[in-house]
Amino acid sequence: MKLGLMQGRLLPPIDNHIQEFPKNKWKIEFAKLKSLTLDHIEWILTSRSIKEGALNLNIKCFSSKISSICCDHLITDSIFNPNFFHQEVGLACDFALRNNVKNVTIPFLDSAELNHETKKYFFTMVEKSLARFKNLNFLFEVDCDSGLALKLSQLNENFFLTFDTGNITSSKRDVDDWLSKNFVKIKNVHLKDRTINPVETVEPFTGDVNFDKIFEILAKNKYNHLFTIQTARGDTGKEDLTIARHIRKFDKLYNEKFI
Repeated sequence: MKLGLMQGRLLPPIDNHIQEFPKNKWKIEFAKLKSLTLDHIEWILTSRSIKEGALNLNIKCFSSKISSICCDHLITDSIFNPNFFHQEVGLACDFALRNNVKNVTIPFLDSAELNHETKKYFFTMVEKSLARFKNLNFLFEVDCDSGLALKLSQLNENFFLTFDTGNITSSKRDVDDWLSKNFVKIKNVHLKDRTINPVETVEPFTGDVNFDKIFEILAKNKYNHLFTIQTARGDTGKEDLTIARHIRKFDKLYNEKFI
């Protein structure tokens, strides 16, 4: 199982943010990967981290353990300005290329949501702006319907999808349909549990995500790409214990379904 985690999950939250770049402690997580039997870290870019100079870091020596550069800084309504997207996604892509990271994750969520009203804009924008980066893979994280996700991923041969268990479930999508229709384009599975009403990220296997069904479908189709833990945080200061507990739960299910 190619299991990793989102950057920062092994460290206390920064200013109460669930997900933020750990400016002064990011190397600590890489040192912990082996003991936790984890394979990779999905690196986070945020507006704050960019202002603090994260794009100037040289992380080449960690590149084999970085699964993707996740562009959280694009989750803003400013994305509907094509110049903003072109410039900001370019910064992330240049950073990835300089540091030998082959994947860039682009979340079209929340205020930057891909839906049937925004699809024409998004499709035109990504085709034009990302054509300059032929040596990168782009993993789009979306919670739109399965058909729209498929159309996005088929715009280019280096366009793929990140399947987020929590987002897809809380958006009330048909998991079987979504996975079946888009399976060949899914290169990463974000693991988190959520309740639907209210929408809230919770401890794995306590919410509405049907992990049993999801893993069954993935195993049936011989999924062999990334899994990335993006689970609910536990007690501050006990991050290692929280993640270790979540790893055991997902390892157990993986072994039941895949082996």
